[in-house]
Amino acid sequence: MSSYAPVTALVRGLDVLHAMNALGGKAGVGAVHELTAIPKPTIVRIFETLIYTGFVERVGATRNYGLTAKCMALSGGFDAYDYLLRQAVPVLDTVRRRLVWPSDLAIFDRNAMVIVETSRQPGVLSFNRTVGSRVPVMATALGRAYLAHESAERRARILTELAALDNPYEALASTPERAETVLAAVRERGFSTSDREYMNVTRAIAFPIFFNGDILAAVNVFVVAEAMTLDQLIERYAPVLKQAVAEIENALQGGRDVPPPTGGKRPAELGISH
Repeated sequence: MSSYAPVTALVRGLDVLHAMNALGGKAGVGAVHELTAIPKPTIVRIFETLIYTGFVERVGATRNYGLTAKCMALSGGFDAYDYLLRQAVPVLDTVRRRLVWPSDLAIFDRNAMVIVETSRQPGVLSFNRTVGSRVPVMATALGRAYLAHESAERRARILTELAALDNPYEALASTPERAETVLAAVRERGFSTSDREYMNVTRAIAFPIFFNGDILAAVNVFVVAEAMTLDQLIERYAPVLKQAVAEIENALQGGRDVPPPTGGKRPAELGISH
């Protein structure tokens, strides 16, 4: 226990930053008030202070405020995605001997899934993707496994943003009711599938990875469509991938005093391009 009473103004300022992060990095005074119960006039003063210090900026002509890149400096001592890789790679290296087919580990960033680790070997398959590659959300098993387990509010916001991209691979996002039906089926089943929807020569399954109760990443295995049916892929490899995810999540929880992943560095800081 601290020997001193907490500095209330600092506590409230950190609460506002935490609320902004939970709200996707952009919000108005009302939304922050609902999450924190801090009086609205106090929130306004905190925002003005955070603008002065460079951690927050006004969003155009709206009444919203947004976090700036300077907030990344606050997480310099902990990199959640590096922590994820340290725990996941040894497990994946072992399980991939049983999978045989390639697999990817990916996180969500802004409007795409970003591959942060892969077993693909250059030159082996014509559709190789490397670390840093950005792939669609709605047309891939990786994206569906991740988005299905976001909060309802954030999921709706992401679907709106994806629909605005005018990307044919995100077309499902333009019909939220259908998208929610697909994502609800993923949650019920425990994993997602993609059957020649992104690349017409592949089929894939993917499982979500959780940390501290929140969705953190997704991992897949994919095969050439001519090699096996989707049912065969599920029968052969879903149990293997499910066990791998359980081992990764257990490894992640080994560091129970580790901060939540939202405090880690974002893909841009990891050298992953947009």
